[in-house]
Amino acid sequence: MMKDWVHTRRGAVLRMLLAEAGRFPRLAESYYRLVIEPGLESIRILARRGVERGELRDRTLAEFPQLVITPLLLSVIWTGLFERFRHLDVERMARLYFSHMAGAQVAKRPKTRIARRH
Repeated sequence: MMKDWVHTRRGAVLRMLLAEAGRFPRLAESYYRLVIEPGLESIRILARRGVERGELRDRTLAEFPQLVITPLLLSVIWTGLFERFRHLDVERMARLYFSHMAGAQVAKRPKTRIARRH
């Protein structure tokens, strides 16, 4: 999944935005309104729903949905600037990141005891 973003036009567009947003703020604003804002809102909705259902421990992801896209942004930046100096296994990094996030966020379900019949 990460490679779909990092090594394609999507990653190139994101790298271009990172490089040129200061010179073309309206371009950054358009990308934010059309891509980033709706994506973050979708994450917020899913995170709130997860909290309400008891699937997530707290509202961290609802408050900071950017945490979900952090590995993507880091991967795009790293491959664009530093990959030639040091390789980053973006797929593995993302798996470990999300595994860690899941461990921190997934609510532990109370153990239910099954009544034994005598």
